[in-house]
Amino acid sequence: MHLYITLPFDTLRLGLYIILEEAKYVLKYDLIFNLHAAPRFKTENIVDNPSNLRSYFYFLDDLRNNFQVVDRWLINQVQADRLLVDRFL
Repeated sequence: MHLYITLPFDTLRLGLYIILEEAKYVLKYDLIFNLHAAPRFKTENIVDNPSNLRSYFYFLDDLRNNFQVVDRWLINQVQADRLLVDRFL
C-alpha cells in the first residue's frame, strides 16, 4: 500500500532548510571540516526528479544541477586527512 503525502511548497522548503542547517552542523562540528571551504550553491536552484526510482539516485545525479565541485568535495576532504583515510578508507 502506497501512501501519498502532500505538503505546501513553503513547508517543504523549510524542511529542506532545516536539513541543510543540520548537515552544516554535522560537517562543522562532527567531522571538523572547514565549513567556509565548502562549495556554495543556492538551494532554490536545486532540481530533483522524484519520479526517478532508480536505486541510489539523488539530486546530485540530476544533470540539470551543475554540481561538479560539490559532488566530490566531501570525499576530497576525507582523502586530504590522513587520520580519516586510515580510519575510513
